[in-house]
Amino acid sequence: MGWFWGPSPPADPTKSLDPSLREFLDRETPPEPPPSKRTKAATAMEELKAAEAARASPDGRNAAGVPAQSLYQDGRFADIWKTYTPLTAIQAETKNDQERLRDLIDDWEDTKIKVAQTARENCSFEEMAQNECFKHGPLSSKMTMCLAERRAMNRCYEMQMKFLRALGYLNVAGDEEAGNEVQMHAYALYHKMLDQEKLRKDAKKRGEPEPELAPVMSRQNLQKVLPAGVPYSAAEEMEILESVTQVRRERYQSDVNKMTVEERELELRLIAAEARQSAAIAARYVGLQEEQKEKRQARAEAGKSTFGDKVFKMWGRE
Repeated sequence: MGWFWGPSPPADPTKSLDPSLREFLDRETPPEPPPSKRTKAATAMEELKAAEAARASPDGRNAAGVPAQSLYQDGRFADIWKTYTPLTAIQAETKNDQERLRDLIDDWEDTKIKVAQTARENCSFEEMAQNECFKHGPLSSKMTMCLAERRAMNRCYEMQMKFLRALGYLNVAGDEEAGNEVQMHAYALYHKMLDQEKLRKDAKKRGEPEPELAPVMSRQNLQKVLPAGVPYSAAEEMEILESVTQVRRERYQSDVNKMTVEERELELRLIAAEARQSAAIAARYVGLQEEQKEKRQARAEAGKSTFGDKVFKMWGRE
């Protein structure tokens, strides 16, 4: 009936031994190793650091030769991972010409969407003020559909889009650190522009001459975020203005009289940035076309021309 009280503890077999024999066994038995201080969390942290180091390396492999995709970053199964090729590399090799051109267009569209999202982030306070007005604003503001707050939000969004593009945000969208720097700089320059506009308005109300203020889009401000070699002087920017399309130039000349001093500076820098970005996209497109041409020539020399290659040659686009 011992099961009512649970199982009895196991008996110690050494109790029945002679005391001298038991003392000898205790003396000769090796001591148990101390419990390891290495926890699962520490092991996981080391593997995470190794994976991050592998991602930072040019070929995506750590010091042990294991890529970041491996669950074991300590070098286990490194011989198996030697032949590993990432899926993105395989997809890039198997893409045809049309898919590569589509990727170029998609990258450009995704970058423009990212600029719009970043501009809205920089206008968070204006958007909060607009929402607060609609929810808890006074009746006088609600009667005008919060016109003042909506104008402030719309102008902030529009100007932030221009600041981000003028400061080259489209060119650093893939670099998070550089993108954050441009975003903060665009935010600071916009509010500096608002302060200068307020100073000019106050001086005009008092009947005083407009104060001489440093340009918002000055060389010093632009050099903090723009890469070296970008033109900064007004003369160089005017040369770029002459090189843009006639429609874009006429639109600028028709709107310039409606702009403030700060807006004119920003618009001119924006046109220059658009010209640089268009040139960069054109260079990528030309490079892609040259690469496709070399591949067609290589296939022709090997006697493996495709039907598309023959069509290109027939159209005289070789």
